[in-house]
Amino acid sequence: MKKQKPLLAYFGHHKCASTWITLINRAVCRELNLKFRIVDSPRFNPAVFAQGLNAFVKRKRIDFLSYINADFQFAKGLENCAGFHVIRDPRDIVVSAYFSHLYSHPTAGWPELAAHRAQLQKVGKEEGLLLEMKFRMQEFEALYNWNYHQDNVLEMKMEDMIGSPYETMVQALSFLGLVDTAPTFTRRFIHAVASAAAIHIKGTRLIPVTMAGRKIPVDNLLGYIFKNRFSSIARGRTNGEEDVKSHYRKGVAGDWVNHFSPDHCRVFNEMSDSIRKQKEELETQVQENQNLLLSILPASAVAQRQEGDEKASRMFSDVSVMFAELVGMEELSSRIGEAKSLSLLGDLIASFDEAGEKFGIEKVKTIGGSYLAVCGLSVTRPDHARRVVQFGQEMARIVGVFNREHQSDIALAAGVNSGPAPFALG
Repeated sequence: MKKQKPLLAYFGHHKCASTWITLINRAVCRELNLKFRIVDSPRFNPAVFAQGLNAFVKRKRIDFLSYINADFQFAKGLENCAGFHVIRDPRDIVVSAYFSHLYSHPTAGWPELAAHRAQLQKVGKEEGLLLEMKFRMQEFEALYNWNYHQDNVLEMKMEDMIGSPYETMVQALSFLGLVDTAPTFTRRFIHAVASAAAIHIKGTRLIPVTMAGRKIPVDNLLGYIFKNRFSSIARGRTNGEEDVKSHYRKGVAGDWVNHFSPDHCRVFNEMSDSIRKQKEELETQVQENQNLLLSILPASAVAQRQEGDEKASRMFSDVSVMFAELVGMEELSSRIGEAKSLSLLGDLIASFDEAGEKFGIEKVKTIGGSYLAVCGLSVTRPDHARRVVQFGQEMARIVGVFNREHQSDIALAAGVNSGPAPFALG
């Protein structure tokens, strides 16, 4: 079976050199005959995100995706993807966005920006930067919530790209497997040999032998970077020469120190703390939901569903389900007290869980002295019925030991059913 080519991607953010990077990416894709497509966000491409970003990529047969306002909640669904992700100091984003939104950024199709620009025009820079921080909040949340530990995504900083544009773009596109770094003479020799090779058919027709997996010669890539250098796209200005009304305003990193007052720093830090606290609260809520699911469902089934595996929600054709109940816990509770009996019940359930792991049994749910378990659900086991019966026998043995140790008379009532069973997480 032929291995599927990975989707290549650039993940960017507003005011993080996305226009410059996209110019170079587009030129490379044009030379390599790769289908290139830009997507922005649900605000500007609602149809794309309504159908799902991964479905859109497949339907359009895209080779290289330039996702210029990347949000991890959408990017994480891209299958078989290799990409690079560029971020920037958020303080520089605020300053760059302020001037851009005040003067140069198009407002067509973005009514929120038109209203924001009207506000900026009524106030000075001091208040305007504060308004810009508020306007950028959603994008900062996307930056904060990105997963920066993906093996298939190269993490990069705009500050490095400003300082070393040639080295960083070669690094980024080499990570995607698109750059041929062979010396020019060697590459030309290989190309000449490949072009000369041919197959004769009926003495007239020649079929050239082509090389699969084309890459762009590194000197061609460097040419595209040079063509789109700052002084060229900024109409002759060098890095550091400012034109506040130009999209390519200044071309330097760390410019926020020239614009932020102590009050700006304070508000920015408060905003950062707010985003961090929101994420911590969300993570706590997710963990609580996870714990709740794990208390009533097999861990493997929960993991499958969270990873998007629909096998966790289907009809299982061959499993065994056991429902067991401890009889006599009420009498024990009245004799030794509720707190003590609950503690002992917890010990019993823990012993059942440990035995279940030995037999490959997955606990589904416990309510008081009731225990629901299954075998063959997430891991196919031809001997699921035997395993469940052996588990039941082990549970009875555990109860017997418990009775002897605590002078109790707890009984275990259990039933087993084997065959097809529906299972759904939602």
